[in-house]
Amino acid sequence: MRQYQELLRLQPGNPETHFQIARLLLHQDRTAEAIRHLRSVLKSKPDHLITLNNLAWLLATHQDDAIRDGDEALRLAIKLNRQTAGKNPHFVSTLAAALAAVGRFEDAARAARKAVSLAKESKQAELVEQIKAQLQQYESGKPYRE
Repeated sequence: MRQYQELLRLQPGNPETHFQIARLLLHQDRTAEAIRHLRSVLKSKPDHLITLNNLAWLLATHQDDAIRDGDEALRLAIKLNRQTAGKNPHFVSTLAAALAAVGRFEDAARAARKAVSLAKESKQAELVEQIKAQLQQYESGKPYRE
């Protein structure tokens, strides 16, 4: 972590440094700090797909009410899926989670089913099972929480 902090001191606007710091902070369960760094990435690279996805997912699914923000998660997930034409199963799954986070469970289930189909097409069996578990939540009228 120190090496990234030093890089951040030397290159405060470097989005890759912020992204790597966010990854480390997430592994340390320091989510609020990680979110600040993810937002820093998006300030200089607003179309950074992985950052859009990671931030939207955190804001949609986090256990802590103080961290969750379904409206922002949905805005980010919509942007992400527009940029990728809704073809990435991970990103469509994030959209489903964001839809559920704002109480749009039918739309969330529809998106999750699409994500399952995309994951099957790309032969990602483990992802298929993960999304199916999320789909059960949405069909029960519940958001997904990590």
